[in-house]
Amino acid sequence: MANKGFSRRRTVRLLFCFILITLQLQAQTQPKTSPTQAQTGVIAGQVTDGRDREPLIGATVIIDGGTVGAVTDTDGHFRIDG
Repeated sequence: MANKGFSRRRTVRLLFCFILITLQLQAQTQPKTSPTQAQTGVIAGQVTDGRDREPLIGATVIIDGGTVGAVTDTDGHFRIDG
């Protein structure tokens, strides 16, 4: 019986170490963004048809690689505040 207790404790310790190492590795692979890297500003413009230069109403404008965006108004204008 003493052997089973030792084996269980050892298994629990090994499992605990494995979880800690996994969490540490995961934390190291997460991208780090500091407040100095964040950029703020305004992106504004007009979306028009390439052929006849008519404004496109309701076009979605999204910043590449992000989820921030806007929809054009009746004149094709949009504004994204960052």
